[in-house]
Amino acid sequence: MTTGEKIKHFRNLRGISQETLGQLSGINSATIKKYEYGIRNPKPDQLMKIANALGISINVFMDFDIETVSDVLSLILKMDEQLDMNFEAERYEDGSFNPATIKISFQNSLLNH
Repeated sequence: MTTGEKIKHFRNLRGISQETLGQLSGINSATIKKYEYGIRNPKPDQLMKIANALGISINVFMDFDIETVSDVLSLILKMDEQLDMNFEAERYEDGSFNPATIKISFQNSLLNH
């Protein structure tokens, strides 16, 4: 999904128009339209304004190259910092995690479903 498609997706989830998103973010609605149609790509500061207006993390717009178990674990540990997550796993002798034993749960029970 492109950045523009993500903007449109989350805007529609919120049930707001491009004009309303423009007002909430301080970005011209014509510019929002260009972002959604892929005519222009927003700069990081514009993405931050849009994310704040939509009530989402700017990380939603980031693409991650995940190629190894280590890449996945890095993301999980970052999530742990923000979501108060419990992470359990057995380790191999070299200190790396055994992926077959990874268990994740959250302090907020609503996230555990």
